[in-house]
Amino acid sequence: MLVDPKTAIAYISDGWGNCFRVADWKAARFERCMQDAKTPLRALSLAIDSRNRWLYGRADRSAVVRYKLDDEFSRRRPPAAPATAP
Repeated sequence: MLVDPKTAIAYISDGWGNCFRVADWKAARFERCMQDAKTPLRALSLAIDSRNRWLYGRADRSAVVRYKLDDEFSRRRPPAAPATAP
């Protein structure tokens, strides 16, 4: 489980590829993280880059995928370009 420090939304991966979030702590309930209206976000592990507003997820034996945190849905974004040495 991890928490976005800007919004206090908690993100949880259940270890089976299902991802949930808890956004309203006064009426807490697990909401499935979605890529669009029909596609659940699937990841075994999650990480947050709160400075740049990204949620990173990795499903079993797949590449790390990043999602924009502040969108209505966690739409998949292309990976960041690798840093180059000066």
